[in-house]
Amino acid sequence: SSPVRPVLKGWKQRGALDSYMLDITIEVAGKTDPEAADASALVEHTADKIGSKGTGLWSVQVALEVGCPVPSLAQAVLARQMSMTRAERQKNCGLIGSVVGAAPVSAPAGEERDKLVEDLYWAVYLSIVASYAQMFQALRIVDKEYGLEIIGNLPRIIST
Repeated sequence: SSPVRPVLKGWKQRGALDSYMLDITIEVAGKTDPEAADASALVEHTADKIGSKGTGLWSVQVALEVGCPVPSLAQAVLARQMSMTRAERQKNCGLIGSVVGAAPVSAPAGEERDKLVEDLYWAVYLSIVASYAQMFQALRIVDKEYGLEIIGNLPRIIST
């Protein structure tokens, strides 16, 4: 069983990070690949590639048009676009090598591990707070710029 899954479950129990995304991450972290002879984790056999509908890119473009930086969303869009160039990344890896094949570093144990897990929890927590702050700032500015009446109707919009 993955050592990641119990950590994520602990984060969920703390309440602040409880979300659909965390739920599906917990589920995936516990899955083994039924086709792998060694019953290894499914994520070890999952391609690092994803598609895009363009809504993230459009959101970044609109935010920047009204002068509102959204660095968390912009970075997510860039990471997604980089994932779409898997064949090119694999070719480059063949030419220059990869750190993925580097010797693994031993995982910390005991108090050192607990401190690392706690630091990661707070890093995730603060990244979510920063992302939401950026999103709400962008909504306020876009709403003001285009007169969309988003802010006044936000509870109704979110509930649908």
